[in-house]
Amino acid sequence: VNEAPRTKITMNKSPGIPWTDHWHEVKVVHRVQTGDMQVYFDDMSKPVLTANDSTFQWGRVGVGTFDDHGNFAVVKVLGDKIEPIPAAAKLP
Repeated sequence: VNEAPRTKITMNKSPGIPWTDHWHEVKVVHRVQTGDMQVYFDDMSKPVLTANDSTFQWGRVGVGTFDDHGNFAVVKVLGDKIEPIPAAAKLP
């Protein structure tokens, strides 16, 4: 939300997720270099949501739900470690 009202950044409209009382697999891919993001739900071959946003290039990962209750059995975060750019280096 980045200190603002929620604004949709997805590039495709999803018909929704078929939630059931069973466990599901979810995968989120974020390519920092390009800002590309994909969200996969059960079918890991085709994303249900895609977006592009390069606002956050490093930081923390949060896991949770918004309008619904959610239970998580296994959460894995994989990636390459990057160092933040020092504030002084960002000045013109």
